[in-house]
Amino acid sequence: MTKAQNAGKPSTCLQPTRINTNEFTGTTLYYERVSDQALVEAGLVAADQLHGGAFNSVVRTKSSKIRRMKDGSVSAQFEAEEFLARSTDFKRFLGGLMSDTRLSLVRGESRE
Repeated sequence: MTKAQNAGKPSTCLQPTRINTNEFTGTTLYYERVSDQALVEAGLVAADQLHGGAFNSVVRTKSSKIRRMKDGSVSAQFEAEEFLARSTDFKRFLGGLMSDTRLSLVRGESRE
């Protein structure tokens, strides 16, 4: 399917199975036992970053770690800052918030 054909379809929103926040390392998103295809469709990794490696093999980048499980699925962890910077779903969500003139994050602010 081409990008033009896929443009009208909503993108896959993959929810993390766990989120860890630490004041020293920041926020880490964990995705446990998901398919390669789910990670790619959610925009978390490019297809060429994944490998069909053996059980317990690990692919590391500056901000992510992907481990191949015995059943062929993967468990992955990503630094939230890096992920959110390239996430089209997050950018769309944030853009919607920023353009909503009815929304105020400041208590008592006039909504004129």
